Amino acid sequence: MKKIFFACLLIAGILFIPSFYSCNKDDVNGSDSIHIYTVPTEVAAEYIALAFADASGGVNMNLENAAFFAIGTGSIDTSFVISVKDTNKTITYTRNIDYNGSIQSNPRRFNFIYTSSGNFYAKVMASSGDQHGNYSFTSLDTITNPLIVNGSGGDNGKQISSVFKVSFTSNISYTLKDVRVDKKSLMIKDGTAIVHIEGLGPASVSFAYSGTITFSGNRKAILVLNNNTYNMNLETGALGK
Repeated sequence: MKKIFFACLLIAGILFIPSFYSCNKDDVNGSDSIHIYTVPTEVAAEYIALAFADASGGVNMNLENAAFFAIGTGSIDTSFVISVKDTNKTITYTRNIDYNGSIQSNPRRFNFIYTSSGNFYAKVMASSGDQHGNYSFTSLDTITNPLIVNGSGGDNGKQISSVFKVSFTSNISYTLKDVRVDKKSLMIKDGTAIVHIEGLGPASVSFAYSGTITFSGNRKAILVLNNNTYNMNLETGALGK
């Protein structure tokens, strides 16, 4: 069973660079000086992967915790703080989290709402902002059949990419579509999410990308964003092609 870790340590705040940033191309992929005026798709994809990751206290962690309460107590109303450094020392985060959930009838379901605020620092990106989710779990009574989750959520805040040397503000919204969660491992088995990210990059140039997340089990997923395909690790937040 997944455990919720009630926190301990404080983490230093994140210092963000100004919204307009000039960088060298050899910081990215070679030589010659360039200016990044918008947020590349890959940077947006990296942030989506981190926002969903267990390792940053993101969406997947909260969804698995919600599944724990759905098949366990059937209710939750609590607030707590998590402060964590992962075992590989690649991500540090602090989250202030509120959980509220209860069983409803006709049809029988577990409704769960969470809000979260805080920050994280990873090798590829740092972020400070808020997150929320509103989920409905069905298929509660059968032992063998997985939970089915539908709902929506979002994430908004300020980020800085240490790889692309670009800072930006963003707003992520997503909708879960018949996502199935295993009742023993509490991990997502399959299902999809429609995802959209928009915001402002350097010099207040706007960006917006839409796509889908296809969950494939074992805390893995495939993100298709702006017609680009990436492999997401829902545990670590790693992103690959």
